[in-house]
Amino acid sequence: VVLENVTTHLERGSSPREAAVYGTNEVALSVVAATLTVVAVFLPLTMISGLSGIMFRQLGASVTLVIVISVLAALSLTPMLASRILHLRPKDARAQGNLVQRTIERMLRSLDEFYAKMLTWTTRHRALVISLMAVVFVGSMMLVPLLRTEFMPQSDNSRISVTAKLATGVRVQYTGRIVDSMERILQAQNPEISLLASSYGSASSDNLYAAFQGSGDNVIHLDIRLVKPHLRHRTMFTISDSVRSALQRLPEVEMLTVTPGGNQGGVGGAPSIDVNVFGYDLERTTQIAESLAESMRHIPGTRDVQVKRDPFKQEYNIQFDREKLALHGLNTATAAQYVRNRINGLVASKYREGGKEYDIRVRYGKEFRESMEAIDEITLYTPTGAPLKLKDVAKVTEFFAPPFISRENRQRVIKVSTGMQNASLSTIVDAIWDEVHKMDIPSDISIGIGGTAQEQQESQGDMGLLLVLVLVLVYIVMASQFESFKSPFIIMLSLPFAFSGVVLALLFTGEALNLISMIGAIMLVGIAVKNGIVLVDYTNLLRERGYSTFRAVIEGGKSRLRPVLMTSLTTILGMLPLALSTGEGSEVWRPMGIAVIGGLTFSTMLTLLIVPAVYAAFAGSAIKSARKKEQKKLLRK
Repeated sequence: VVLENVTTHLERGSSPREAAVYGTNEVALSVVAATLTVVAVFLPLTMISGLSGIMFRQLGASVTLVIVISVLAALSLTPMLASRILHLRPKDARAQGNLVQRTIERMLRSLDEFYAKMLTWTTRHRALVISLMAVVFVGSMMLVPLLRTEFMPQSDNSRISVTAKLATGVRVQYTGRIVDSMERILQAQNPEISLLASSYGSASSDNLYAAFQGSGDNVIHLDIRLVKPHLRHRTMFTISDSVRSALQRLPEVEMLTVTPGGNQGGVGGAPSIDVNVFGYDLERTTQIAESLAESMRHIPGTRDVQVKRDPFKQEYNIQFDREKLALHGLNTATAAQYVRNRINGLVASKYREGGKEYDIRVRYGKEFRESMEAIDEITLYTPTGAPLKLKDVAKVTEFFAPPFISRENRQRVIKVSTGMQNASLSTIVDAIWDEVHKMDIPSDISIGIGGTAQEQQESQGDMGLLLVLVLVLVYIVMASQFESFKSPFIIMLSLPFAFSGVVLALLFTGEALNLISMIGAIMLVGIAVKNGIVLVDYTNLLRERGYSTFRAVIEGGKSRLRPVLMTSLTTILGMLPLALSTGEGSEVWRPMGIAVIGGLTFSTMLTLLIVPAVYAAFAGSAIKSARKKEQKKLLRK
């Protein structure tokens, strides 16, 4: 912008030194104001909390630093270099260049003249223009319900996680045969699989990851790696559906969860919705949860609906008699360790064969540890080495152990979880609430939404607060620079059309409204007002030089058209690779590029009309008010 204005002064006959000084002074206010508005947008990003802060804090800090350095260079280094390097140029220097230069200059001059004619018509019909713009904005906002919503865009990272549960109580050897069958089926039907790793069986006490992931003799975990996206024709989500369909046909599988993207969560992770059913009575709460899960399975877009509650398990309870143990020189810890090693076994070594690894576990034979009578006969040894039967120092009873009781906010809760695919998060949440309202829920049981839906609500709240803060800061910055409350208001009228452009761009490309696209929309607050600042600042300058209001609007718009288009096009072209990228992981950041390009394109086109129209309307009102005051004075005289 500075260089363009310096060049304009050179073409008017100024010396390079004069052009650098006066050209920079003319646009210094608009350049500083535009920079401060961008800082007012990105600096708050460094202060927000939660996942939004984790993702965008570095973005806010880096852009703030870069934009401050750039304005310092634009107001010092650029004019200095212009005064030393540029030379006096005749007014028609561009028109006397080569064929390409002459063609471009003719096109730009034709564009200037066309825009001047449009401004002339706009200022004369400003009420009509403002009304049409209002209709355009309201109409675009009515399209918002058509947008898909999600928390974070999910990327094709070539990973799929599968968790399958067989009947409770099956032997680990039986589970192993089922796993071998699963591997053969998946490898045959999905040639895109490059690696398939499986794990099953109970986790050892030192395997914290397996214990956290959930394990048991009937639990199977499959980690599937696919070839890179450009090497296959099917997406990760299509292959996930194929895997789910193949494994659901196995009668041995009682519960199945297929998670495209793996279980890493966060950016690009698989979205999920948790419905929390709160209640003290576990039996009634489980009935409500099972009924709700059955209803949710019929909602389009849901995947792998399940109640996160393990069934009751048959267990043996061993109660030691401390006095008898003490008489034999034993304590409960030592005696319990003896029993544990004889029933669960002690891992003595590992056996490896064919790429698989097995624990060598030393324990009693099956017939000596599967009945209460056999457990009573387990032999313990005193410190002196004397043998001792378990039944002499303990009582063994059989019972069904209740499942693990989950709590949230000190309340018992049972979670009904569902994955999502090819569906809007808000649509599924609304459908779930519709099903909840149809159910007869007792007064002592309550239902809430968690998972990705809860994270989305929290992030939307943060983004809404951030947007309000940014708007206030931008207005304060412009008001302090222009020393007026009216000019910032006129400039900020370009923002509604930036949001209209975001909505239209997301609808046109089929992208969803998510955290990334919302950040792009907030970025537009600082980017879109730059055009209005350039227009209004130069129009004010012309009015100070004695131009009439309407002439200042037309001449100012015609003079500032090229800088406005130049700054907008540089941003649009800079975002274009982001919006068009198709590489691995590009799905995460593409919505930001699309939102910025759509919002800035739409805003620039309408800002060139709405800002001059509103400026002329305010000026016309001021003129009419001044005339009325003069008439009143004359009448009084």
